[in-house]
Amino acid sequence: MPSPRSSGARGSTPRAPVRSSSGIHPGLIIAALAIGGVALYFAFSSGGGGSPSDTEAGQQSQQPVPKQNSEKPKVKPSESGSAVAGKPPKRPAPTLDLAVFQKTDAWYHEADTKYTEGQAAKNKSDSTTYQKRVNESFALIEKIDKELEPYMTWQEEADFNSWAMPAEYSVLLRKLGSYSQLKVNLKRSKTLSTK
Repeated sequence: MPSPRSSGARGSTPRAPVRSSSGIHPGLIIAALAIGGVALYFAFSSGGGGSPSDTEAGQQSQQPVPKQNSEKPKVKPSESGSAVAGKPPKRPAPTLDLAVFQKTDAWYHEADTKYTEGQAAKNKSDSTTYQKRVNESFALIEKIDKELEPYMTWQEEADFNSWAMPAEYSVLLRKLGSYSQLKVNLKRSKTLSTK
């Protein structure tokens, strides 16, 4: 006859749940840690917590507004960039000079100022000014893209084909990187303002 304590018997006594020394079930501890980890992930990720505009507004209120420097850069682009080695290009690079960067930098600073003004208007619930400033800022970024289009097209082709690039094109890549965050913020703002 089987003993009543065997594991397969029907009349076996149920086991008491496992508890930690503090009396809390381990499953609850794991669940709490998982929820806390997810909350931290969203709190520190760029898209987490609140709407993107709330996050941007909070970041802008913490960061000082940079002063616009009206002085022209005194360094030639070729001096501050470095040439990229590679195969000889099948077509020459369009000449990229300091005047192009001065023009696009001026437009970028104007676009950034308008975007900041728009965010301030949004924080004051002035949606008309907000939309106007965002649209003006976006138009300036599009103007920059149009101005740099022939250079970006050549640079992309050169990168794809592993062509050698003049030093000015490494400066162009840095400029595009600095312009890109504002462009992303503007696209997000334009999307939010049309909803």
